[in-house]
Amino acid sequence: MIDHNLINRCKEGDIEAFGALVEKYNDMAIRTAFLVTGRGDIAEDIAQEAFIQCFYSLKKLKNIEFFSTWFYRILVRTSWKMAAKHKNQVLVDTSQMECILGTSDENNPSDIVEAKFRDKEISIAIEKLSPTLKTVVVLYYYNGFQINEISIILDCKENTVKSRLHKARKKLEQILSKSDRYSDEKKIIEGKGDGLDGKSNTIGYIDKKIPG
Repeated sequence: MIDHNLINRCKEGDIEAFGALVEKYNDMAIRTAFLVTGRGDIAEDIAQEAFIQCFYSLKKLKNIEFFSTWFYRILVRTSWKMAAKHKNQVLVDTSQMECILGTSDENNPSDIVEAKFRDKEISIAIEKLSPTLKTVVVLYYYNGFQINEISIILDCKENTVKSRLHKARKKLEQILSKSDRYSDEKKIIEGKGDGLDGKSNTIGYIDKKIPG
């Protein structure tokens, strides 16, 4: 839920309020940056840069109801830019994901979602997606944004978002199909019908494994 009072104070240049805003969104920003880039070594730097841009640009935000999509648009673009800048450096092992995702309160309901994303097999599969497909998966499944919100964040049409989600699912299907564990669990799902919410059995498996 958006804290209107806090954001209004930030727009007025209240440093203390902005510090509170950073504290509120920092963990999620770092996790998102890591998931989008696969780079644990620069995730904090990405989040910090995004907050700096947020601080200097917040006055331009006319409707604070759109703060979340506005901020994540900055975060995603910063993630892509810094990842490209560091693309020739050695990538961080995906095992660091547990350390980065494990910093939040275990009593927080979102941790149930995050726990699913810690599945090493899934995280490795997602890491193999292209930046655009990976970003859509992270925003939709991990951050819980709707199709229309993602289209705003990525500045593209809703049909483009849907298409990327479809391509990402098919790509994940191809990657996961090589896993013995995937095959075993897929058989279980196939024995129960057409998958989750009328989706194909394979997509049902993927949707079970990726938060949503």
